[in-house]
Amino acid sequence: MGKIGRFIANVNKYKHDYGFSLSLGLTFDSYLKRDASYASRVTRYLEDRHADLWKNFSDQYKACPPKTSARKTIWVLWWNGEDTMPEIAKRCRRSLHQYHGDYEVVSLSKYNIKEYLDIPAYILEKVQDGRISLPHMADFVRVALLRTYGGIWLDSTVLLTDYVPNEYMDYKFLSRRIAPSSSFSMARGRWSGYYMVANEAHSFLFELLYAFYLQYWKEHDLIITYLLLDYLLDIAYRHYPEVKKMIDAVPLNNTKMKELQERLNDDYDEALWQTICQDTIFHKLTYKKEITNANSFYKVIIGEENRE
Repeated sequence: MGKIGRFIANVNKYKHDYGFSLSLGLTFDSYLKRDASYASRVTRYLEDRHADLWKNFSDQYKACPPKTSARKTIWVLWWNGEDTMPEIAKRCRRSLHQYHGDYEVVSLSKYNIKEYLDIPAYILEKVQDGRISLPHMADFVRVALLRTYGGIWLDSTVLLTDYVPNEYMDYKFLSRRIAPSSSFSMARGRWSGYYMVANEAHSFLFELLYAFYLQYWKEHDLIITYLLLDYLLDIAYRHYPEVKKMIDAVPLNNTKMKELQERLNDDYDEALWQTICQDTIFHKLTYKKEITNANSFYKVIIGEENRE
């Protein structure tokens, strides 16, 4: 299939859920790399289609369960079970068990998720038949867990190189914070889904996000954009002063979280390793990168050499 065929197929794929005009516009923006135009279309759709939720949630929140102190728990998920994890994810899981400190670690999968969350049947059905991908199921699960229990969500491909600070639980909301870069991003350095902290169960933000996801997946079979969670956080940030205040209070932290991922196939350098780990304890890795260098950062990380 050529470029034109793929273009048409993409429009046809999304037009049932989002209409021909929006599907065409998003496909054009994607192919022409018009990031700002693409983001504007997605944001407009999410705000307009779910206008009642954004407008009225402050009143709806009054009927939510009362806020309580969070569980001091780190939540991790690999949907198909730890036995199916790639080697880099297993290495990350071992680092979590080494450095979780005073936090309880709860490892979740499709086999035990019902012990912790009451997930609607329509969502589970869409996961089973592929309409909801596993990364986007993980987005729903992280929001549901932080809404129900609070604590820390950690992606399964995050490597720890030091103990998780107890002070993380002082924040109503905490995530990776970096200075905004020149490249386009909905997050603009304000957060990252790789790890998120909520020191309260049933906080306003996570009740809002949870309500959105329930509504969204009831109405849709295909996700409008891969980074939907970033769009939702941005909308909440702009609509609700209390959310903006909470996110703006997050200090710079874990600023080099993605640097090891970019260097996985580079020659290992001990001085560089120490520099990267100096102010960063969480490192987002990937199992999707081909490793061809026998002396790479990847090989050293997998080798589990002692770096204390």
